[in-house]
Amino acid sequence: GMGWFQEQLRRSSCTCSWLTNDDQHLSVRGLETWKKQEVVLMTNDGNSFRVHSSIVSANSAKIASALRFASMKTVDEDVSNVNQVLSLDISSKYCSWMLQHMYHGSIACGWTQGEPTCQEILELMVIAEEFLCFSLLQECEMRLLHENPGTCFCWHCAKSVKYEEDGTARCLYFA
Repeated sequence: GMGWFQEQLRRSSCTCSWLTNDDQHLSVRGLETWKKQEVVLMTNDGNSFRVHSSIVSANSAKIASALRFASMKTVDEDVSNVNQVLSLDISSKYCSWMLQHMYHGSIACGWTQGEPTCQEILELMVIAEEFLCFSLLQECEMRLLHENPGTCFCWHCAKSVKYEEDGTARCLYFA
């Protein structure tokens, strides 16, 4: 399920200290039990990403809707051993960044030359809006404002988390 993310970390410089210092996090314990929730996302350049439907659906209303529609179409068929496949009209580069955000909470690696360009961030913003992934849209806005747009904005790297009285956590990362 997470092999694409591990490969991305191996091929590029990762800016997240949490991911680079503790490889046990890359095993994503517990996710292997979600085999029935796996779905394959096919990009417009022919690459595929095997992901967990509950995670991508929780982060993208467009993907959640597409999965609901696909499951209604196949309700009469026996697809218990076949992964659902969704075709996305985005490149594997942008799909990888979107999935990093969905699984990790921030894009930690894979930027061109180690730093994203404004053009890449703006294109990712359009994708975030299309896929109704508003937290990714916020991350893109922070990257456009930040002096180092390749920085990881995850909970560990932000180091600015305030816990409210009701137990919720609020990120105070400023760009």
